Amino acid sequence: MKFFLVIATVLAMLLTGSGWAKETATVNINKPKPNLIFIQLEAFQSFVLNKKVAGQEITPSLNKLIKESAYFPNFYLQNGAGVTSDAEFMSNTSLYPANGRSIIARDLADKEYPSLPRLLKKNGYSTDTFHTNNVTFWNRKELYSALGFETYYDKEYFGTDKAIAFGADDDILYKKSMEVLTKQKEPFYAQIVSMSSHYPFRLPASYRTLKLPAIYEGNVAGDYLIAAHYADAALGRFLEELKKKGLWDETVIAIYGDHSGITADMVKEKQAVALTDLMGRRYDQIDALGVPFIIHGPDVKKGIYEAVGGHMDIMPTLLGLLDVQSEHRMFGYDLFRNVEHPVAVRANFGPPGSFVYGNEYYDSKAGTITNVKTRKIGDASDRFLEIEEEQLSRFKASDELIAMLPEKKDSFGIQIQVTEAVKAYSRKDVSYAPVEVFPANARLDTFENDGDWYRIVGKNGKAEWVKTANPITETFKKIYNPVKTRAYVEPDPASKSPIEIGVQDLFVLKEWKGMGWYQVSNWTGIDLWIRIK
Repeated sequence: MKFFLVIATVLAMLLTGSGWAKETATVNINKPKPNLIFIQLEAFQSFVLNKKVAGQEITPSLNKLIKESAYFPNFYLQNGAGVTSDAEFMSNTSLYPANGRSIIARDLADKEYPSLPRLLKKNGYSTDTFHTNNVTFWNRKELYSALGFETYYDKEYFGTDKAIAFGADDDILYKKSMEVLTKQKEPFYAQIVSMSSHYPFRLPASYRTLKLPAIYEGNVAGDYLIAAHYADAALGRFLEELKKKGLWDETVIAIYGDHSGITADMVKEKQAVALTDLMGRRYDQIDALGVPFIIHGPDVKKGIYEAVGGHMDIMPTLLGLLDVQSEHRMFGYDLFRNVEHPVAVRANFGPPGSFVYGNEYYDSKAGTITNVKTRKIGDASDRFLEIEEEQLSRFKASDELIAMLPEKKDSFGIQIQVTEAVKAYSRKDVSYAPVEVFPANARLDTFENDGDWYRIVGKNGKAEWVKTANPITETFKKIYNPVKTRAYVEPDPASKSPIEIGVQDLFVLKEWKGMGWYQVSNWTGIDLWIRIK
């Protein structure tokens, strides 16, 4: 028989709940090891859960799941500047994201992290991750090897049909992920990162099935509700597919949010009117920080668990469910044990060191506390200032732990495409006889770079070196586009040009070295090329 643990990640805001569930959740260790599926549902905020607009449920699939699950309504984001990639990092390590504008995935992906994939691999699991975007976005290719994932599936696997935001829609994500999972040897751990409800939430007409009153039209709040409705429907179809495949009855499902979609400073005029109509009160910073956490399964006691938690608590809670022990320090807690603790924001989505503790939200910038239940605001006592210092110390302790970690031994490599025929040598010296020859346009996975030299793994499994001055190479960085310019499907002005890109900062995914061509991420779902002289 097959056993699964499914985790769905849903970008969310606060959903208040009622009641209290004291039971802890356990998995019978005499059963075969359950599989683990980890789904990150982009920009899906919890304020839409259990809500109706014009008589329509916004999230019927998740509403139904909550009734059958262990639900944590007092759950909050803890991201830094790495936003979605930070959520992936925290949930897989129980370590804090990087400080300030630094990003773990971009700046610290050379480390070997004690992680959920590595722990589960030691317990006999295979580990895969799925996302319809290009794996170089957020430097995920390096992050995934740093976390110990064995395989990734990205845009190259999913394609660009029915693109929303940066890649194929959620239905394609779930369908093609399921094709892999049903063939996967068990037990396995699979992380699935969805994207269709990504900002700016402007879905094609055929996806806009939620009918909204006039006050929701023409503003980001209404667009968000429509995107959330589709994302919920696609997730619901995936859950039904689990049932059809005979996996549902032996599946544990967990749902958590990755970061805010509608931040408090986005809510102005029309958005404020629409959200007040939906929520019955003003939308605020507490709403913007809150994300849901839901766990469902045959051995999980359903109910409302009022424990306050955050991203750092996901891994400890799951390890408790799986009865897997870790010898490494984790900064989170098992929420089924209901350990009261502050849940602090690192950066980006709130003032650093702000936190929720019990029923109070402390704003480190304003020096105020807000009651989560009543929204009454008052001045913070000295005790809250002390807790802030404690949280900043925990951030520092996590930073120090990360700094001491060894460099990773495994890597997926950096792919280059050679633009002319190249020879491979046993060492960095062209006076030696070549051991291989690669034609123009060959794609090579490289593991070290020294000027024009790139180290690869040859056909005999040994290290070889190729020398090339102008390869097309994977990268992840920002570049400023100074003038409006055409974008092309190939680094060639004679190729198709579907859009024009204006003056702005752009995320670069590939660079044709020395030629001024950059492949950039954009809203068409197809990674396009621009030339900057």
